[in-house]
Amino acid sequence: MKQPSLPAPDHGAPRARSLPVAAADEEPPSRAASISVSVANRQTALEVCEETLAAAVRQVLRGEGRGRAEISLAVVDNAEIHRLNRQFLQHDYPTDALSFVLADDDACLEGEIVVSAEMAMQQAPRYHWQAEHELLLYVVHAALHLSGYDDGEPEAQQQMRDRERHHLAALGVAARGLDDDSPGIGSTVAAAAVGEIPAVPRTNDGSDS
Repeated sequence: MKQPSLPAPDHGAPRARSLPVAAADEEPPSRAASISVSVANRQTALEVCEETLAAAVRQVLRGEGRGRAEISLAVVDNAEIHRLNRQFLQHDYPTDALSFVLADDDACLEGEIVVSAEMAMQQAPRYHWQAEHELLLYVVHAALHLSGYDDGEPEAQQQMRDRERHHLAALGVAARGLDDDSPGIGSTVAAAAVGEIPAVPRTNDGSDS
């Protein structure tokens, strides 16, 4: 099994103030400590709030019944996610998000998420919301994949869409990018990690599937 290795945090990368995060993410310290999320911001195009992105991962995992997890999240540009997409999935183009399940048992879920801030900046105007919210959608979508959701079939797509709306709402974000006639984003779960690749891009501009 291939094991992705994400870059270390870059403390010189731009950061933004926290987006509104609802009380749904506030948990007692003992429970919060059981879900560890480390964030590496490896791009300079978009200011991001690492705390907000980490809170989104925790929101999804807790909401989907995950008690313990160790997750690494990397925010990169299109060139970096293109390289990873080609390296691990043999897809020679950039995408919006990648998910890697490294281990999943009763004790702990271990996984990695990679999202492209540059792709979020490109796609956000099409859905009439902020690039920060588009990026947050990528994180939520990828975290749902780590939690076991798939979107390869229409019924599964709708279920995943509903969960995306639910978790974004819990984070204080209205899911403008998830219209009923919009087929969803192209987050990919690494085949090397889980053995299958969802295939439902929201856009037709090269987003992965």
